[in-house]
Amino acid sequence: MLPCPPPTPGPQQLPRSGCPCAQVASKPLTFGLGWDITGGKAIDLDASVIMMTEGLQCVDVVYYSHLKSNDGSIKHTGDNLTGDGDGDDEQIVMQLAQVPPPSTLTLH
Repeated sequence: MLPCPPPTPGPQQLPRSGCPCAQVASKPLTFGLGWDITGGKAIDLDASVIMMTEGLQCVDVVYYSHLKSNDGSIKHTGDNLTGDGDGDDEQIVMQLAQVPPPSTLTLH
């Protein structure tokens, strides 16, 4: 197997095979978004995933109004409007092994 490439800024594509990183496919992968209100200003950030083909055709979108992908491989834990509390305010949980090809994922 080839070693994983070093992280780079910007959008990332996780390989399905050929890299030790693919071992994460058997476990849930969680992306968390956390923020705190500063200076008395209310902030609302939203986590989302866009599932697309390599030709950039939209397959599905997971966000605060559509909490689960149509195939069930990606779930959003719900919208947090205030950022109150410790830790992640919103999470997206992905079962990479269940994401159907030819989807690629974009996290926002």
